[in-house]
Amino acid sequence: MQQFSTIKKFEDEFSFQNFTEILKTNDIPFETESFRDRINPVTMVRLNPEFHVKVPLDKFDSVNEIFEKLADEEIDKIDRSYFMFDFSNEELIEVLEKPDEWASLNVQLSKKILKERGIFIDDSKLNLMKKSRIEELQKPEENPKINLWMGYISSFLGGILGIFIGWDLMNSTKILPNGEKVFSYDENNRSHGFKMVIIGLVMLVVWVLLSIEFYDSPVVLGLIVWFFPILAWLVIRFTRSSNK
Repeated sequence: MQQFSTIKKFEDEFSFQNFTEILKTNDIPFETESFRDRINPVTMVRLNPEFHVKVPLDKFDSVNEIFEKLADEEIDKIDRSYFMFDFSNEELIEVLEKPDEWASLNVQLSKKILKERGIFIDDSKLNLMKKSRIEELQKPEENPKINLWMGYISSFLGGILGIFIGWDLMNSTKILPNGEKVFSYDENNRSHGFKMVIIGLVMLVVWVLLSIEFYDSPVVLGLIVWFFPILAWLVIRFTRSSNK
């Protein structure tokens, strides 16, 4: 059975559909996932829809080659007023260093513009750039201390929010440009996440039992689970902003 991995993420549905049509035309097997109702587990803010395209790991290079070829066919048609012609050499090289942040067309165009300016980036240099980029992306993400504070406070208060934060720290992953999946956070943060989940589940049960025994009120339980953790988060945010 083939193992599929995410090769591209889109927030624009039109670009997503165009990408998949090109894969169909070139007989590349793929799977898609649509996330239309996304919510940030920390801030509880609604996020833009996101569309993922997955292909077999052994097809990553083929897909990249297809889009590079298509980009090569298009770059000669681009008007000189296109914004990338105003980029400095350093900015164009940065595009080549971080190709995962740019469309294939812009990456290929960067090479062409640099070549016109007398700067030739050969395949060996590009491969070194790709390797360096992978190593950079493999590094764990920074986790703001406020997330830890919020997670633990909410967990001790029996808040479901603390469980969500802990679960996200434990299980959040990211897909590298080569298809490799790695944890978003380091082992220390994942350990904190595990503790938040355990504390949150235990305290949630405790507060439920207490509310049944002493309060016999779902309203009280609702205040414990949601209001107090959110209030604690607001207090921390206010304190941090006041100290700046």
